[in-house]
Amino acid sequence: LRGQAQVTIANSVLAGTAVAGQASLRSVDNDQADATLTLQVAGNSLKAQGRFATARASSPGNTAGTGLGSTDHWDVTLDAPTLSTFAPLWRLVRPTGSDSTLAGTLAASASVNGRWPELTAQGDLSGSDLRIGATTVQQAQARWKLGTADGAPIELDASASHLRLIGSTATG
Repeated sequence: LRGQAQVTIANSVLAGTAVAGQASLRSVDNDQADATLTLQVAGNSLKAQGRFATARASSPGNTAGTGLGSTDHWDVTLDAPTLSTFAPLWRLVRPTGSDSTLAGTLAASASVNGRWPELTAQGDLSGSDLRIGATTVQQAQARWKLGTADGAPIELDASASHLRLIGSTATG
């Protein structure tokens, strides 16, 4: 992969929702590329950036492991202080006949290293006053660390308070 590409969405409206963003892809050298994405949707933001191998394992001069994704790295962050502003977009993709309510705040970050089938990932998520359709959660927290290699640990620490799933109530 050689060269670069960039796409910009400037001050647009989709389903009545303000949208702006930028994505880019550029060759770092003959073996790696950088990718970035920044998306703003009505006061909420999604950012992703990564570096990944582009050479094939059989490329001339390629050393063992290079190009197989072992050095790939991605970081993703979501900062959504007003999920309700996504509601018009949510209505476009929600299951037909389901409740279209979307509300609350959500923040998340994750890092992924490697490439399938040899991945490691870690991240965290926090939300408050969440409502997706008929499901509500007053507070939610989660942290995780996992890998797909044999013997890789899987760690998950999650909590939710005042969870209501379509007509039932649970507190914790």
